[in-house]
Amino acid sequence: MKKTKLINLLALFTIATLLLAACGQATTDPDETDTMSEENPSQQLPTLTPAADEGGESEGSQRLSGTSWRVENVTMANESFIPAQEMTVTFNPDGTLSGSNGCNIYGGGSYSEDGNQITIDMSVVEMTERACEQMIMTQGEQFIATMSGTHTVSLIEQTLTLTREDGSSVRLSAQMGDGGAAGGTMLAPQPLDGTRWLLIGYGADAATPVSGEVTLNFEQSMMSGSGGCNQFSAPYAVEEDRIVLTEQLNSTLMACADDALNQQEQAILAALNSMQSFSRESNTLRINYEGGVLEYMAVTSTAAELENQTWNVNSLIVGGDAAISMVQGSSITMTFQDGRVTGNTGCNEYFADYTVDGESIKLGPVGSTRRACPEGLGDQEQTFLELLSMVNRFTVEGPQLTLYADTLQLMVLTQPEAMP
Repeated sequence: MKKTKLINLLALFTIATLLLAACGQATTDPDETDTMSEENPSQQLPTLTPAADEGGESEGSQRLSGTSWRVENVTMANESFIPAQEMTVTFNPDGTLSGSNGCNIYGGGSYSEDGNQITIDMSVVEMTERACEQMIMTQGEQFIATMSGTHTVSLIEQTLTLTREDGSSVRLSAQMGDGGAAGGTMLAPQPLDGTRWLLIGYGADAATPVSGEVTLNFEQSMMSGSGGCNQFSAPYAVEEDRIVLTEQLNSTLMACADDALNQQEQAILAALNSMQSFSRESNTLRINYEGGVLEYMAVTSTAAELENQTWNVNSLIVGGDAAISMVQGSSITMTFQDGRVTGNTGCNEYFADYTVDGESIKLGPVGSTRRACPEGLGDQEQTFLELLSMVNRFTVEGPQLTLYADTLQLMVLTQPEAMP
């Protein structure tokens, strides 16, 4: 009997032990896990940024942190503009912003992201106090004002759009650096930008006369021109009294009409590749190089070259470097005559008064008819009219007319047709 009782007790003990082990392996309630993690932060799981959905948008809580963008368009009060000078914004990892409003450098402020919304406070940004043209300053102020507030975020591929509840918006494109990462910048403006020159002598003391037309132009930190047969170009910078090519000088490879022109062009290109110093006095530019001097005289366009011609827009240039070709099958025309510019956007007629002083041109308010445009032409028309309203300078080189806002290219027109 005693032996039977002992066996029964051992059996009960074994069963109890198995039950306790089973309880220890039971799945913990998720709510209990969350409570434990909150009480002991060291047990919390890392927060992961959600993957982008099928539409290309992410709902990550800090998806803009550390990214840099260039402003393509600002819309406020049912009006929009394309920046005449480059505007940028960087969302710094510390929650502040920095960049350029087209005139001055800014930094500070704050931003916070919540799902597909971002709240930006630009009221406390610090900014340089550089004086700019009134149009540039006004655009800069409008950009800062439109960036402030709570926005809905649309992030698709390389385009970011921030839209406030009142309909105001800022459209930006990703800035790409050398390695493809965000953060690239445009070349800084240079002192010779906006000048054009014609070579009148080269060699020892610039005593060798020039055959044909040999030109040199400086625009947006790019040096370009014609060697008499071929076109050449390279980015440049001015360092004290030197013109420094920051990349190799490139040129086309057309054959010259004769050996003499070919030898002249080769000598001039070699001189440009060995520039040592330069001096500029009034309408003369002298560039010293290894073996001699290049002497140029200033070239300016005149109203006579601009007027009484019908020009066709070849390309629109957004932000100074993004050329947009015309919608296939469309054309935009422009005629300057008797103080009035007129033309067709490919959809509507437009018109404005203008005055010319040297290469400076001042346009009055631009008016247009208001016909509905086919798909694609409406956006092209809007971009063209926005750029046209910024024009304050022009150059004419042979069959090509270029319109600028200061040194910033806005559009290129070609194929002039003489009017009767």
